[in-house]
Amino acid sequence: MGAVTVVGGALLFGITVYLIGAPLLKKEQTNDLPLQQWEKKAGNEGRQSSVFSTLAEIEFDYQMGKLADADYQELRQQYQGQAVEILKNRDKSHQAGKART
Repeated sequence: MGAVTVVGGALLFGITVYLIGAPLLKKEQTNDLPLQQWEKKAGNEGRQSSVFSTLAEIEFDYQMGKLADADYQELRQQYQGQAVEILKNRDKSHQAGKART
């Protein structure tokens, strides 16, 4: 074998080892936020979805005649308050995100 073949093979081998080994040796980074913040965000999104779907169900049940007027007003007021709180929190976090960038 010629010297060029040996050097080329060694170079190719070195590059291959680096490309395969480098990701295995790096510190694992799954995301930018700590786990607690991801859990909080996921919990907030679940709560948001739950509140808005409950509001829709309350409205539907009232329109179908399954809820008395007093019950409808009470439930609607309760869940609308929660929805307003969620939207305010979302706006605050959105504004904080804009301030960081």
